[in-house]
Amino acid sequence: MMKFCKPLFYLFLFTLAAIQPARAAVDEEDIQRGVNLTLNMRFEKAIALFDSIIQEYPQDPAGYFLKSAVYFWMYTQDVRMADVGTLFETISKTGIEVAENRLDENENDLDAKFYLGAIYGNLGRYYIMNSSWIKAYWYGSEGKDLLKEIIESNPEYYNAYLGLGIYHYYADILPGVIKVLSYILGIKGISRKACGNSGLP
Repeated sequence: MMKFCKPLFYLFLFTLAAIQPARAAVDEEDIQRGVNLTLNMRFEKAIALFDSIIQEYPQDPAGYFLKSAVYFWMYTQDVRMADVGTLFETISKTGIEVAENRLDENENDLDAKFYLGAIYGNLGRYYIMNSSWIKAYWYGSEGKDLLKEIIESNPEYYNAYLGLGIYHYYADILPGVIKVLSYILGIKGISRKACGNSGLP
């Protein structure tokens, strides 16, 4: 089984979920409350909270991403829960549709682009966990490109830098054949020194 740098993995999942882009409508306190519920393993309450956000803001991809992040967290606790993995994929793909609709209306909507990239990134990590390397590469690459576009448009959109850093970490731990493919296509991983001397797998 592939080993992950746990501090980096958890940092990405929940920092990304907790930091709300400045122009988004969703209440930051609701987001933080949902993240805290998830971290405390109160998954049903977290999902209910994020469902209420989706109901109030059905055209905002934030709620879909946050709900999918709960299922992703649940799945990381036990990858044998195929039903949870399926729910994660389903809500993620709904979030993709919502974000793409926002971008169809305004291609300069950086918040929509950010959440689209974040959802792609989590799908990429999900497929890494399932050894679906081609899917992992495709979703990761799509997410990376979106985050780069955000930084090019607004260098002060700092959430995008975090996503790119984690992308390059995961690019570094892909199996050899995929790493060769990613290198040919212009993707370079970073060293696993990010794990430092934590002693964690």
